[in-house]
Amino acid sequence: MLKINSPLNKTGLYTRCFSLSICTSPLIGSYFFGYTEASSPFKCLFLATTGIPCPSCGLTRSFISVAHNNIQQALDYHLFGLILFLALILVCLHLILELLLRRRVTTFYTKLLSKRRFQFTFIGAVLAYHSVRLYSLWQSGELAISFSQSPLGQIF
Repeated sequence: MLKINSPLNKTGLYTRCFSLSICTSPLIGSYFFGYTEASSPFKCLFLATTGIPCPSCGLTRSFISVAHNNIQQALDYHLFGLILFLALILVCLHLILELLLRRRVTTFYTKLLSKRRFQFTFIGAVLAYHSVRLYSLWQSGELAISFSQSPLGQIF
């Protein structure tokens, strides 16, 4: 259900333009990084320092895989990559609609995203997935090796 609400003032329009530029940058970047020889300039500082992957490690590679229609590889890199990629596309389309109409638009997903219970459930799911990934790395011995070879592991 789509509900068109009050008109947007200048601040609202500027905010949506800024938000649209922020939301499109990972989508555009993932498309171009996959077609060139360049690798992503973004590196995980937590992983580089500790040798332990953070909850978002693998999302960039997952986004690149989704952008090039390699869904299985995207899911291998990060289970939530596909979901977040599609959510970003939805957010971009929503922002474009609001900018074209110059009005605030409310839908079922805008209401869902504003609910604290949904937000905590999503964060909990990401952290549970991360815990499973860490446990798997620990079981295989890769986590200990990565930590021992990291700058922080070298100090200890």
